[in-house]
Amino acid sequence: MYYLGVGLLWDKDTGHSRKNYSLVVRELGHLRETGRMPWEWITDGTRMARQETQYDTLDDALQRHAESYRRNLWASQRRRVEVWVESDSVGGVVEPVTSAWGVGLYSCRGQSSKTFVWEAAQQYARQGKPVTVTFCVLPGFSECGVTSH
Repeated sequence: MYYLGVGLLWDKDTGHSRKNYSLVVRELGHLRETGRMPWEWITDGTRMARQETQYDTLDDALQRHAESYRRNLWASQRRRVEVWVESDSVGGVVEPVTSAWGVGLYSCRGQSSKTFVWEAAQQYARQGKPVTVTFCVLPGFSECGVTSH
């Protein structure tokens, strides 16, 4: 929400100032805590619990795996398609669409590390097919760029 306001409502905070960012965080928190904004409208993909998946019975495990089976429709395509986003928060908005189509979603978290990009390039080389990457900064507010290699 802060980045949506930058350029539209105010200039980006400079130096050590985070007053606009702090204002957005405080106000959104208040809206959520008072029930005027659904909690689900904002995602946080950076904090997660790490625990192995466990099942009560073997039948439970088999059922869960059967429910999650999904044929890879992209395996037979001549080109790989991916969506890269600038942040986890944008990824939370885009994920339902990429998930529905089985398209890879990659969050750069501001700026991609050299390792992140190198590993992606290695994966492309192993697959041996061209790739189209769509990079979305702010869906609905700026156009997405498309790069094909």
